[in-house]
Amino acid sequence: MIRAVAEISGWVALVALLAGIAWPYAARRKPRTALEPHFWVGYLLAPLALAHGWTTMKSGQARGANMLGTSMASLALFPLAAQVYLGRTLQRSRGEGRRQVMRLHLFVMFSIALLIALHLALVRW
Repeated sequence: MIRAVAEISGWVALVALLAGIAWPYAARRKPRTALEPHFWVGYLLAPLALAHGWTTMKSGQARGANMLGTSMASLALFPLAAQVYLGRTLQRSRGEGRRQVMRLHLFVMFSIALLIALHLALVRW
């Protein structure tokens, strides 16, 4: 049972990550409230990723996994936490500094996506 939770939580986290990345582009030029699902996905990603990692280790699946791939996933938790902070900062910011924070938010998103892609490539194949 815990093995299934580990597997499902990883795929749910991946789908949530992709939805969270796509949402702002789909909601472009719409009222600010249209971004609320993007915010909630962002808040849920870190706990979901932690649940995935914990259940994977608890089920014993991590034993035979590629260590570099596992390290990539662990490393992704740091920019994921930073991303939540940057997102909260963006929600509150106005004016000149907003553009810089938005660029940093975008850069961190690419970093997370790269780390997760490496994790998948190394652990699954």
